Amino acid sequence: MTLGHCYKLRAYHHTDDFFGNKGTYAYNTPMNRPIVWKIGAGADGKKNTVTIYDRTGRYGAMLYKKNTVRFYWNKWLNKKAATFYVTKGLMHAGVSFMPANLKGYFLRIEGYKKGVEEHQVRFRKYNGKFAFKKAATWYPIAAKC
Repeated sequence: MTLGHCYKLRAYHHTDDFFGNKGTYAYNTPMNRPIVWKIGAGADGKKNTVTIYDRTGRYGAMLYKKNTVRFYWNKWLNKKAATFYVTKGLMHAGVSFMPANLKGYFLRIEGYKKGVEEHQVRFRKYNGKFAFKKAATWYPIAAKC
C-alpha cells in the first residue's frame, strides 16, 4: 500500500465484500456502498502509520467507544483513534490494520450469519484463532481516486 493512493479493501474470505460504510459505521459490505478509500499518513504523525480516508479526503475511519469503527469529518477526527499500523495480513497474505494506540488489537469483521448481507467491522484483541485471522485480513485492490 502506498500513501496517497486509493484502494478497495476486499475481505479475505468473502470475495464480493469490501470495507465500506453504512451511515457513519464501518461495515463489510457488497459493492453498493462507498468502498474506495485513500490511504494517508497517520493523523497523529507516528512513523509508519496510516489513516483511512474517503476518496476525497474529507472524512476518515476512527475507533469509537468500546469496539466500533466509525467515520468522522476530518475536523472531528481524534488523531490517536484514527491512526493504524498496516501489518502483513494475519493469514500471511494481504494486510491487517492494528490501531496505533491499541497494540494487539485488529480491525476485523464481526460474526457472519447466513442470509445477512452486511457485517460490522470492529476492533478486537487478537486471540490467535483461525477464524479471527480470516476476519482480520484484507486485500488492497488499487482503485481510481
